[in-house]
Amino acid sequence: MTAVTAGTRKESRSQRLRLGQAILAVLLYSTIDQGVDARIGVTALQRRADTAKAGLAWNNPNLSMNALGSSDKIGWYYTWSAWRVAAAPSHLEFVPMFWGLPQITDFQAQVNPGTILERNYKNILAMNEPNQQGQAQVSAVDAAAQWKQYLEPLKADTGVRLGSPAPTNAPDGKQWLYDFLGACGGGCTVDFIALHYYGINATDFINHVTDYHNAFQRPIWVTEWACQNFGDPKFGQCSEGDVSDFLETTQSWMEKTDFVERYSWLGATINVQGVNPDNNLMSSNGQVNDLGNQYLHQGGASSTSGASPTATGPSGITGTGGVVPLNAACRLLVGQSAVCAVLGPVLLSVFVTWVMV
Repeated sequence: MTAVTAGTRKESRSQRLRLGQAILAVLLYSTIDQGVDARIGVTALQRRADTAKAGLAWNNPNLSMNALGSSDKIGWYYTWSAWRVAAAPSHLEFVPMFWGLPQITDFQAQVNPGTILERNYKNILAMNEPNQQGQAQVSAVDAAAQWKQYLEPLKADTGVRLGSPAPTNAPDGKQWLYDFLGACGGGCTVDFIALHYYGINATDFINHVTDYHNAFQRPIWVTEWACQNFGDPKFGQCSEGDVSDFLETTQSWMEKTDFVERYSWLGATINVQGVNPDNNLMSSNGQVNDLGNQYLHQGGASSTSGASPTATGPSGITGTGGVVPLNAACRLLVGQSAVCAVLGPVLLSVFVTWVMV
């Protein structure tokens, strides 16, 4: 190849690259401009919602959320179910949960393509403590099958973000997630990792959450955590002061850590389900206590910095990345999300090949 030919080819590739970038920009703009952004969800575009990190794990629909939920510090809540709290403050994002098969009837009635769009659901949580007896307790293989049957179609139809099953911090928790992703065989779109932590050491908490992020390379949601000893009784339970110190250290760290996207302390309501009652954020009369005020004011404003659009996790995690604009444009033209879910990656592959030749 002569120098002239090589230079011409390089210039041609550069021109195609610039043209390709322009095409992608037009496609992305058109999907947003024509309202498809709401249809496929802001998460499908790999953007974080402008939602405060701090949330409420709420288990009492008869208790008013206003004492805690009216604060701008709180941006979202969940109920370990598909059911919303009717009188929740209007600014709070509700995140429904597919707790497990015992709740499948309610889940399908409350969370489907129609309700996701109508109620503007942006995120869905999956199985609750699948590695724990008495909770969802499901094998990784069965969980993968349930995900593909009940959750993945919602992703394909609406672009709603899907959070992983949330294991406990027992030693088998991380391995369960590895097994789950392996059983998915690339067929589970996991947008963020949800996890639970109970312990008495703030440094161990930080190391645990960091380890999960390093292992799975996705944003983290800590959907339950508290200063609670479920282990060796010789270490005792956290005192009121211990709980305050534990919350201060862990919450402050999560507020300034970009890969932690959301968190919710367990003790948001009066009933803390067998956990040390010093973790309560409310007193028995439903008023915010000192710990609750600490939760509402720790760390200042929550970070809403964006997640990487090109993050790649281990086998079994499927990201959206550059497929989204092409997929969304396909939906505009074809109107069939299932067809476009197949065509999107194919179009992207052809497009990238054309640009780089």
